[in-house]
Amino acid sequence: GTPCLLSDHREWEIRYPWATNPPYTNADIIHFVSPQAKVIVMVRDPVERMWSDYLYFDRGEKRTRDTFHEQLEVEMDRFQSCLETRDLRHCCFSTKNSVKVQLSKGIYICFLQDWKENFGDNLLVLTLEEYSESMVETLQRVYEFLEVTVDLGELQEFVEMSEIKNVRKDDDVLQGDMLDETRVKLRNFYEPYNVMLARYFQDRKYLFQYSMMH
Repeated sequence: GTPCLLSDHREWEIRYPWATNPPYTNADIIHFVSPQAKVIVMVRDPVERMWSDYLYFDRGEKRTRDTFHEQLEVEMDRFQSCLETRDLRHCCFSTKNSVKVQLSKGIYICFLQDWKENFGDNLLVLTLEEYSESMVETLQRVYEFLEVTVDLGELQEFVEMSEIKNVRKDDDVLQGDMLDETRVKLRNFYEPYNVMLARYFQDRKYLFQYSMMH
């Protein structure tokens, strides 16, 4: 699968103009076709995901930290305007709200609920952060989830010999990091949704170290 399977349901508003929310999602379709499937989803800090997404995809324009900040503010305003008249689910799935920097893709609670409701215990959600910090232990969890026996020594050797893939291109590295002001805005935006996700799965790892749950 690809990351877009988690959240992408574009043009549903055109196909179903009478609907206030998508009548079905990719989770519903896959469950209908293969109800016993085991699904593994990996998410990352939505703030970092958004910056990485912006740098990775070539949208035919010069990508800079300032441009990213400007486009972010436009999408934030659009999303907040949507919430004034629609519910969160509608605003997350609406393609009208994520044009340039795809703000809503980082609101994982909107999309993971569908997968959890369809697949229950056959859904395993990991974070990139826990994988990066504990690769062997995380991969062990994956194999256990898939009910596949693996030799721990071989797994350790495989991890040690593996190379990091999908790293930033040289031009993107030169961009450095997003503006501090941008990071603050994004963290403030995503924090309540991170808390919702942590409560839903009863797991504080979804707070991504900057969200507070009381």
